[in-house]
Amino acid sequence: MIVWADLDARARGLAGRLLGRARLEALARSPDLRALAAALERSGYERVTDGSSFVSDARALDRAVRRTMASRLRVLERWAAGRASALAVVFEEEEARNLRALLRGALSNAPAAARLSSTIPTRRLPEGALAELARLHGVREIVAVLLVFRHPYADALADEARLEAPNAFRLEALLFERFAERALGIARGAELRRFVQQTVDLQRAFAAIESAADRAAEARKAAKTFAGSELAPMLRRHADDPAALEDAALGVRIAEQSRAARLDPLGPAPVLLYVLRLRAEAADVRRIIAGVALGAPAPTLVSQLVTV
Repeated sequence: MIVWADLDARARGLAGRLLGRARLEALARSPDLRALAAALERSGYERVTDGSSFVSDARALDRAVRRTMASRLRVLERWAAGRASALAVVFEEEEARNLRALLRGALSNAPAAARLSSTIPTRRLPEGALAELARLHGVREIVAVLLVFRHPYADALADEARLEAPNAFRLEALLFERFAERALGIARGAELRRFVQQTVDLQRAFAAIESAADRAAEARKAAKTFAGSELAPMLRRHADDPAALEDAALGVRIAEQSRAARLDPLGPAPVLLYVLRLRAEAADVRRIIAGVALGAPAPTLVSQLVTV
């Protein structure tokens, strides 16, 4: 039986360092990137420098977000000690999300910086490895390097990656099927298994909706998997906007884990809630960085925040 009490207490302590809605709204009102960088540093984010002087370009700010988020996850992993295997489901998901971002970026010929803009370094994919993979030309090259280093997701992607024109939806399906296999295999306890299964079901639903000719019909079909959860109406509501779908799902999952943490404060829910809130903050800060760089109105940026 896994004892969570001390790790829950530490997760709650780490949650106290999260920015929260009010500070995120204040960041959204930053007049420029330099002011935003300074405000993030005051809030505990890594200082944005080029080694000697203060800089304030969007790429440097995104690098600070990546490093800050990776550092916080490492702290959680270190504190987990002998329970690290129980939390491996959390880090497996970050691994799969990183690979998805790299594959999507390669398929769309996005610049390396854009490919990195939704990643969080992990133990198997540290910042340097992510940067190198982001610079590779295409999917075949990325998967070839992963195979050389025996990354556990590489062989699942290999056959599709070797095709002259790899299919994006097929690649993502293979990626998250491997995630499901690994994460469900290591999840211990009913709560963690439910969390992983929900993650798997959501990824399948996202892929099906995004690739469907009739998204609304596919969303209604996918919603049946989540009957009794707020995820069901959320899928139907955002079917026509895949970009908003994952943000909305993340908001619902945060609310669900918040309720679970109140009902069972000594189970894994407080830790899972912290991880989800950390992911939401990363998405919000990155959206603010992009918005401030483009001169987007603050009310627009505030309206797009996932953190409540």
